[in-house]
Amino acid sequence: MANNAALGIGEGLDGREAGLDAVQKALNALGTQRPAAGVVLFSQEFDGSELVHGISGVLGNIPLWGFGSPRILHGNQDHPRRAAVLLLGGAELRARGIWLANYGKDGKTAAAQIGMQMAGSSSAGVLIAADGVQGDCAAVCGALTELPVALAGGLAVPTNGELCELIGSGQTAGGALSALELGGRARLGVGIGSGWRDVGLSFTVERVEGLRVTRMDGRTPAEVYESVFGASLQDWRRPPLADLIRLYPLGIEEFPGSADLSIRTPVRMEADGSLRMNAPVEAGVMARLMVGDPEACVRAAQSAAEEAVTMLGGASPAAALVFADVSWQYLFESQSPRFLEAVQGVVGKQIPLAGAYTLGQVVRTLSEKPPQALNQQIQVVLIGVEAG
Repeated sequence: MANNAALGIGEGLDGREAGLDAVQKALNALGTQRPAAGVVLFSQEFDGSELVHGISGVLGNIPLWGFGSPRILHGNQDHPRRAAVLLLGGAELRARGIWLANYGKDGKTAAAQIGMQMAGSSSAGVLIAADGVQGDCAAVCGALTELPVALAGGLAVPTNGELCELIGSGQTAGGALSALELGGRARLGVGIGSGWRDVGLSFTVERVEGLRVTRMDGRTPAEVYESVFGASLQDWRRPPLADLIRLYPLGIEEFPGSADLSIRTPVRMEADGSLRMNAPVEAGVMARLMVGDPEACVRAAQSAAEEAVTMLGGASPAAALVFADVSWQYLFESQSPRFLEAVQGVVGKQIPLAGAYTLGQVVRTLSEKPPQALNQQIQVVLIGVEAG
């Protein structure tokens, strides 16, 4: 259907100005449709509170969902100093926002709360954004296992110092979880893919403390990485390697000798030489060192877009969202992010598309599969409307 979604990309000297620019462009493109919900993504140069204040002043009390990112994905580029506002509208769509401010301090309680709030939900799909450093996303996924709907979204990257900025309930805050439940005739198509490959080096994870991997093959992870790359613990703790460590994640074997790997990516190297993760790793598993392949990433993006189109079924696509791990930004730093062209080649350039970089993805592509918290992926989300 025409104008069920409209995208505005805004610029400005500050967050309020960029947000107002983006939302006005989106409203102009939406035409006579009344907005039912908004997706808001913004680059790290802007203050999220200023941006949301400006947007809410125009849109009023409709659910807003989103988060900050190092850059905004749009067209075939990633852009600094941009804000993206995607408005979803039409009588066919229903939306409800959920905001859990306590997610970072008590992830398990927040998981139980979202499980209770969504119990018995008849929604068509849910977008989830959560703090990428604090909280327990695996617990959230566990709490939503019985919810037979599509799930998509990302774990936010710190953009304001060490703060991840999440948007929901008319506000912006770190340490939170924001969810946008879509219903009516709205549909979600979700696809994922990764272009990282095993380099042939494997290590036994011997000890884990919470989300920290503390011992691998009788050494600290810092000692393991130094033996491979020649960089010391202090090198991994300061720029540029403090960021680039995400280029070298661990592929966890599903079972001994398995070729199927669950990628777990370090958030940072700690002072004691341990690796701080944001998704759980169990002691006793075999971990393989992995590196990114740009050509494989482009193919993975295309495959993810195709998967999203297939999952959408007969619903008409209205908009596309792309959430790529921030390691994809580093991998494509010296070239254009060609993975966006691959996505647009599948969904069509006429479909409004925006996206952001993340520290991980939340995904459920099929109702019979449990929700997952993933690392190092690209996620393509198609928002569609089913014919009445």
